[in-house]
Amino acid sequence: MDGIQQQREHFETQAEQYLKARESPRHIYLKNEMWRALLSDDLVASLPQDRPIRMLEPMCGACDGRMIIEDQLGYQVDYAGFDYSPAMVATARGRFPEANIWEQDVTKFEADAQFDLIMLVGALHHVAEHAESVVAKLSASLAPGGIFVLSEPVHNNPVFRLVREAIYKRNDSFDFETERGFTTAELREIFTSAGMETVKEIYPSMLAYVLWGCPEAFPALDKGPMSLVRSYVALERLFWGSLPAKYLTFGMFSAYRKPL
Repeated sequence: MDGIQQQREHFETQAEQYLKARESPRHIYLKNEMWRALLSDDLVASLPQDRPIRMLEPMCGACDGRMIIEDQLGYQVDYAGFDYSPAMVATARGRFPEANIWEQDVTKFEADAQFDLIMLVGALHHVAEHAESVVAKLSASLAPGGIFVLSEPVHNNPVFRLVREAIYKRNDSFDFETERGFTTAELREIFTSAGMETVKEIYPSMLAYVLWGCPEAFPALDKGPMSLVRSYVALERLFWGSLPAKYLTFGMFSAYRKPL
């Protein structure tokens, strides 16, 4: 079995638990705050203001990207999304029955349209061995000036890399044989090689992320009143763009632009 098929079968076994766990209000609050920190007004100002944004969400899962852009930022989108998991496609279509959502392997994607925005929400590490070709193909479907945003697990120090590898080996939510994190330098090089310009990077996946960012993997940590969550996230957010956070984060949120 190749790695892509292995990932598909693994995720099918985890889909129900994943979807249920991510209904946690603590997780939803943290997720929205992290995306707001990346998708600031100055970043999205170049997107169309006079029509819906043409948006592609590869490996869309349950369409988290669409909900972030529409519900949290208030933009209308002309949406297309796909995923290789039948369970996720069924969930996505149930949430957005009018949308263009289909089942597809991202490594075989060929664009037949141009988009203003591509959004990958914690997806690229599921196809880590194909990351360069996937990003190159997806970037080719962006219109000039279009924006590519993503969140990805990263490790910029050897201790965190060892911690991640140990977790991936022992936690059934992950597939150690096919998943891995990146360094921020690796991700930057992947996008530079695809002809993209780095616009913004933040490093918000610190203690708050460990507690509330992956409730499907660490349900015992998804605790605490919302008042505590809001207060702590507000404190941690002060450091998300800092150099120390870059080396203490488990994940990076980043944005890239296709040159005009």
